[in-house]
Amino acid sequence: MGKIIVHEHSNVLEAQGERILIAHVVNDLGVMGAGLAKQMRAKWPGVYHQYREFVNLHRRESLLGTVQFIQVQTHPHIVVANCFAQHGIRSLTNLTPFSLDAFRTCLAEVGRDAVTNQLEVHMPYGIGAGLAGGKWSEIEQVIWDVCCVTNGLTVHLHKLQEYV
Repeated sequence: MGKIIVHEHSNVLEAQGERILIAHVVNDLGVMGAGLAKQMRAKWPGVYHQYREFVNLHRRESLLGTVQFIQVQTHPHIVVANCFAQHGIRSLTNLTPFSLDAFRTCLAEVGRDAVTNQLEVHMPYGIGAGLAGGKWSEIEQVIWDVCCVTNGLTVHLHKLQEYV
């Protein structure tokens, strides 16, 4: 099955499957302080620690468009793709820290990795549009173009029941 977007009514961190890639947007500050990233930090602390190390080893301005792939130690069938598509955090002086171009670059890498390693792609519904400030209609189109059309992947978008 490929080239479709499947909407799931569940938490992406509870995604089911044999070999899963969970893609989400992270900032270039090394902070997982809100949203899905905060939930991931609490559930899988090792993912957070590897993210912090990665950020500390790189220059901040070089991170946008980069993907860090981390295998979850407690769940070896799950790979987290930290997509660096957010410059800083949302504030009065940074209303839209999300970069659609960086996200597109990240998704190209996510798509290649998913195809190469035969991974199911899962993402939170609204990825990049919440705290990061991106426009969901544009983001969803990029997901379709890069993952579904270019790479022939099925993408599972998970929406929490409270937002249905």
